[in-house]
Amino acid sequence: MRIVFTGYYNGFNVEVRSVEEIALLYHMGCFGKGSASRSQPKAAQNDVTPRIMRKRQFLKRNYWFKKFGGFKGTAEADNFMKDVEGLTAKIIGDGEKRTQKDVIDLVSSDEDDGAETNSTHSSERFQNHDKEDIVVIVPNSESEEENYFANMKPKCCLNKVKIQEKLMLTPQEAFFLLYGLGCLQIVSLDNTLLNIEKCWDIFTTADSKFVNKYVVYHYYRSKGYVVKPGIKFGGDYCKGF
Repeated sequence: MRIVFTGYYNGFNVEVRSVEEIALLYHMGCFGKGSASRSQPKAAQNDVTPRIMRKRQFLKRNYWFKKFGGFKGTAEADNFMKDVEGLTAKIIGDGEKRTQKDVIDLVSSDEDDGAETNSTHSSERFQNHDKEDIVVIVPNSESEEENYFANMKPKCCLNKVKIQEKLMLTPQEAFFLLYGLGCLQIVSLDNTLLNIEKCWDIFTTADSKFVNKYVVYHYYRSKGYVVKPGIKFGGDYCKGF
């Protein structure tokens, strides 16, 4: 039984969106690159450790979620922040003084007498969101202060703006999987499946050097090499054509 993966052509390259397919393609052949990673996509990693995020980044993401995400607020979700209006006001005034940024609490005030009770309720809510993206929020660090780690009080929060990483296949990789191995089906911009001939026409039209690039890629890949463009290191393998 042959596994057939599904890729979506976006005008520049082919993206694979399924987490299971991303893991298989990367681990079984080192195909593609993570859209939000330097190389190995996070979806293909087995690390389940919560990500660490700065407070300012967390606040900005929640501002984007409120403004562009079409979020229909619920009481449970709003409990993750003490004052949404205060947060958005601080985010809009991101260029103001640092002292104005640091007065925001993400979950509850550090000086609240009911902090222990709130943490208990928060842990119960986190158990209900075990499949959600939980991040560890640490204070902003504007300078190398000696007491930064001594006074650090990290907090766990629910990251509402979860960026789904995709596996980005170069046109050469996608065509090799389609033509050479026959294990990839490519969906065009108009949501139709591309056969080999149509895919070849699209790739050659989009890149005048696609033929040269693919010949080099197919040759070395068939020899067992993991072929990657060298443009990142100043020596792309198509140079000279």
